[in-house]
Amino acid sequence: MPWIWLDEKIYPRFQNNLYNTLYDCSNKDDDKFNYCVADLFNVYKFDKSVKSVDFRISADNRYILHINNKLVGIGPALAGGDFLCVGTSPKHYADRYNLDFSSDSVDEIEIKAKVRLQPEMCCDYSRGHGGFFLSGTVTFEDGTTEKIETDSTWRAKRDECYNGFRSYDSSLKEKPLYLSFNATEVKDIWNLEDSHIPSLTFNKIFEKEVKVGIGKTETFEFDLDKIYGVYPVLSSYGTCDILLKTCELNGQTETEEQVVFVDNFGNYFSFHMHSAGMVTLVVENTDSIDIKVTLSLIAPWYPIENEGAFVTSNDGLNKVYDVCKHTLKICRQSIHLDSTKHQELLACTGDYNIESLMTLFCFGDMRLAEFDLMRTADWLFANDGVMFHTTYSLIWVQMLHDVYMITGRKEILYYCKNALSKLLERFDSYKDENGIIENPPDFMFVD
Repeated sequence: MPWIWLDEKIYPRFQNNLYNTLYDCSNKDDDKFNYCVADLFNVYKFDKSVKSVDFRISADNRYILHINNKLVGIGPALAGGDFLCVGTSPKHYADRYNLDFSSDSVDEIEIKAKVRLQPEMCCDYSRGHGGFFLSGTVTFEDGTTEKIETDSTWRAKRDECYNGFRSYDSSLKEKPLYLSFNATEVKDIWNLEDSHIPSLTFNKIFEKEVKVGIGKTETFEFDLDKIYGVYPVLSSYGTCDILLKTCELNGQTETEEQVVFVDNFGNYFSFHMHSAGMVTLVVENTDSIDIKVTLSLIAPWYPIENEGAFVTSNDGLNKVYDVCKHTLKICRQSIHLDSTKHQELLACTGDYNIESLMTLFCFGDMRLAEFDLMRTADWLFANDGVMFHTTYSLIWVQMLHDVYMITGRKEILYYCKNALSKLLERFDSYKDENGIIENPPDFMFVD
């Protein structure tokens, strides 16, 4: 089943990308450093009503997917990664979605994906080339089915308005979608495997409309009830310049986005997940009329099927549990994150071992912890048992034991067996004549 991307003859500089943000290249004019967001889309029209669509999807590097103008997902599931390994990831992952249209009388499926070419955060990993993949089955109300997939009949163009990380300028638009080109089928380099976890949920936790008069610049500040990882979405009725700033707490380091709207109606969906407890919006009205701007915040997290509770007569202890549980919730993405701000690699195993043990008492679903173990096993095996945080590799062994003792699923042991053997052989070579581990390489968290 084909992967597709922008036509190389039309967009020669927007083909290759970095493996990750740790990539080092002395030539900053290399085309691997060019920022690009691609629009890839297709419309499927049928002569009968659609009941459901089940599909798998992936992209290199990140996608935002809308179907029939509704947000479906942001992905794909992350590869894991290590600070020491700046080459390609062992595997790339596909997310699965099942959409129910039985109550909508739909006979048309419009699929629009925006795909960012370059990795941005250190947890982002690429296989070195832009790409988009979708394969699915449409089920109709009469019980019949039809296959859909990416191929050269899809349309593709660069969205010039996305002109850099956290930067958008609608004045740069060169072509509307209807003047796009046919996508090009590209060589499959991705070693694609389905994600072993359910797709994330995307939750609108905040929405606010503000008004700005002619010739004015207004500043608006919003305090959220808690800190969340959020994707900002901005829309405007009228032309304006917007500065969006987020921070976890007032006075802390801010993350900024610059947005310029020059059309009567503008819309921007950020690719950057902010760690936000406070949001500042600075809007300059550049129109000849009063304008309206709407800010929405979309918070992703791993789906919650069950929740733990902790109640004592000590309000302080109750609050500790609640705060830790919320922190764990927002850090449970397609990998466990150290925080929604840093968004580090799976190499920081010590953090994720603790989060997996917290999960037992907060949510009970250990599939994300198992998937973390599997991805780390793939990295260990691909790199002969070496990872940058040397002692954290041994904590991976402890985490494997802990998760198995919780779930009882022996499949995780079989999956990790070969990586475990390589790792233990590696540490056996670090022992001195007394059997004590001496001078293992790279970064150590113990004396």
